[in-house]
Amino acid sequence: MAKPVSVQPARGRRDRNAFIRLPLRLYSHDPHWVAPLNMEMREKLDPRRHPFYRHSEATFFLARREGAVVGRIAALINNRHNDFHGEKMAGFGLLELEEDLEIARALIGAAAHWARERGMQVLRGPFNLSTNEECGTLIEGFDSPPAVMMPYNPPWHATQLAAAGLRRVKDLLAYHVDRQTDFGKIARLTERLLKREPIHVRPFDRRKLPAEVAIARSIYNEAWEKNWGFVPMTDDEFQWQARKLKAVLAPELALFAYVENEPAAFSLSLPDLNQALAPLRGRLLPFGVLTFLRRRREIDGIRVLTMGVRKRFRGLGLEGLLIHKTIEAGYNGDYHWAELSWILEDNNAIRRIVERVGARVYKRYTIWEAPVEEIQP
Repeated sequence: MAKPVSVQPARGRRDRNAFIRLPLRLYSHDPHWVAPLNMEMREKLDPRRHPFYRHSEATFFLARREGAVVGRIAALINNRHNDFHGEKMAGFGLLELEEDLEIARALIGAAAHWARERGMQVLRGPFNLSTNEECGTLIEGFDSPPAVMMPYNPPWHATQLAAAGLRRVKDLLAYHVDRQTDFGKIARLTERLLKREPIHVRPFDRRKLPAEVAIARSIYNEAWEKNWGFVPMTDDEFQWQARKLKAVLAPELALFAYVENEPAAFSLSLPDLNQALAPLRGRLLPFGVLTFLRRRREIDGIRVLTMGVRKRFRGLGLEGLLIHKTIEAGYNGDYHWAELSWILEDNNAIRRIVERVGARVYKRYTIWEAPVEEIQP
């Protein structure tokens, strides 16, 4: 008979280290998992360093059986989400565990109990730590590694989350295009658009970083305002993301579209850094830097990770223009494929545009939820 599972908050450096190291054991034989950098995980768990904690809270739990760590979960309250959407929602995230339903139920139960104690009504996730970071459970597309800043998990995660009392509430889609894709139709459409409208596209200017970030944040927060799960990013959060991405940003893959002289749309893509991070096993320093720099030169794909168009400029075709210009720039830079992610399953307007480009769905992620009163600890 299996020994009982206990779940307790992670306290102190030893527990934090155990929280970070657990996936290294769980995925030791999985060729597709890519370890996040230890330094980034430590920042994510540190209320003094990560901007999420300036407005919200989280508790990190470890599951143990006979003293050995067998699972982990973060329980979250994003106050900005609840204020913006008028909900009493607690999130969960950073979920990792052995393949054991008792562990899954214990972890989800602990997060739900934590949420009930704080007056929350719904448990939803996974979010690592919010919808502005990695989110969702991979349910389709296990035959390849995740693109940069996308999650990964074993196929059985979905089964165990459902058995623990959660229900699927929304799917997030990742689309794939490569050099075999025919871009003739979208190329003709964008060519006609540029002839018809006073539009020009320019790359991100590193020399004007604060001003460029301010323009991007303004477009992002307006463009995404009505999307499911969206929470406007604070200036601190946007600046934090910009500092993280500055060293790896390829300006030709970060594009602004102007209508006349007004910034109307923005898109951001990154080289798929996971290809360079995969062999590091989470350790960049001291010796991983050389491996990272060598492998970075071999990256052959990009991820189109965000795009937004101001409300009054929608309907012109700027989305297709930016996608086409991004992929064109990527191919000129010797990249061979692109992932467009993530896109809400019911965002039919954007899905029609990316499918017109010739993209196909190749990975699917799910967000889960349940009323906390229905989840037993």
